[in-house]
Amino acid sequence: MIYYLQKEIIMPLFMPHIIKKKILFIGPRLHTNYLGSFKALIKNNFKLYFFAKLSNGGEDHSLIKPIIIQESYFSKIRKIIFGDIKSNNSQYFPKISKFVKLVRKIRPDYSIIRLHGRLYTYFSALIIKFFGGKIIFYDQIDLSNHKFSKLEKIEIFLRKLIFNDKLISPICSTKKTLKDNFYFVPFCSDIVKKKSFSNKKLKILSIGKFQRRKNYLLLIKVVEDLSKTINIQLNIVGECQNKSHKEHKKEIINYIESKKLNKIINIKKYIKHNKIDNLYKNNDLFILPAENEIASVSIVEALGFGLPVICSDDCGSQVYVKNGYNGFIFKKNNALSLKNKITKFTNVRNKKKFSINAFYDAKKNFSKKKYILMLNKVLYS
Repeated sequence: MIYYLQKEIIMPLFMPHIIKKKILFIGPRLHTNYLGSFKALIKNNFKLYFFAKLSNGGEDHSLIKPIIIQESYFSKIRKIIFGDIKSNNSQYFPKISKFVKLVRKIRPDYSIIRLHGRLYTYFSALIIKFFGGKIIFYDQIDLSNHKFSKLEKIEIFLRKLIFNDKLISPICSTKKTLKDNFYFVPFCSDIVKKKSFSNKKLKILSIGKFQRRKNYLLLIKVVEDLSKTINIQLNIVGECQNKSHKEHKKEIINYIESKKLNKIINIKKYIKHNKIDNLYKNNDLFILPAENEIASVSIVEALGFGLPVICSDDCGSQVYVKNGYNGFIFKKNNALSLKNKITKFTNVRNKKKFSINAFYDAKKNFSKKKYILMLNKVLYS
């Protein structure tokens, strides 16, 4: 057995013959952000469960099927009074008897709870603590630079007092010392060394929902401009789950058709996450042009497959991009800044150089092994 020594605490790194520890995840839905960590945990002998408020057609349930507990009458009353924000079912509250029965049956050793509404979050934590589970709260704030309000500081103090909890986040922009119960646990990804590169064409991939803040039109216009001087292709894989997504997708397609860009820009139907690997393998560069992007796991996945990444300076996951090494960070909403970064990849030599850097940095900093190592610091401290 391999052990990792941290602050005089010995923590098992790989535990193939130890009794399975049970982790219960609780969040609005089973987002793709979780899938890399699920793979790592299952490989390392953890038994996983997931309580979700809702589910949609874009999710991958091949590793875990989320449990959606029947909502209570109290939940329905809340929706009548406050309205229902359907994107995350914010007024949802489970039927208490069902929730308690499931937690009692599972009896998780740990629960990783997404901070997503105080009432349900803290109700969940109280029930799990009653049955002996240790509480870990999950958020996507920058642990090193987030400015907490006075109310948030009081909340953090009370959480620590009541639950003796730990807070984890995949975002940490500096290496300065964190609060005692704050821990950086990175996203993790499959790590695959890229074997082939397009010689005559720069093939760009972008993945996300058809939302205006994703800035697809900005990227399309930059590619349109670059296509006058270089051989370039853009592949956009977009999730289209609601009316707003469909309207924006139509706007994008109309622009592409009006400018006769169909030969260089492809809009691809969103596919299941477990079939997305080939997209990473068959492109040269990943671009996420979004603004106000809290944390995107697609950046980490792309780097893991050896794709250099370009993202805006308004993206939380920029912490995984080393500017000028495995990718570039451009000024948000700035077409010229984005164009200048893309032109760095117009020759095969640079593609290969940045790809190799992306592969080795990913292997070192957000492989499954690294994820388990960092999570063990949380579980066994």
